[in-house]
Amino acid sequence: MKRVDLVVTVPVTASLVVASGPLSFVENAAQPDVFSSVPATLWRGYNEAHNDCLLLALNV
Repeated sequence: MKRVDLVVTVPVTASLVVASGPLSFVENAAQPDVFSSVPATLWRGYNEAHNDCLLLALNV
């Protein structure tokens, strides 16, 4: 991996993990089955982003 890739990837990944902690804590009260942990919150965010990108690519 190039150094430029690391300069972008590491801060983005760190910010996602840091943001998922408080989000998991806040949303757990409303949706405990979906936001049960920080990894579950990260996975939920990934799936939503993936689906949004897929819909944009399909022009839906």
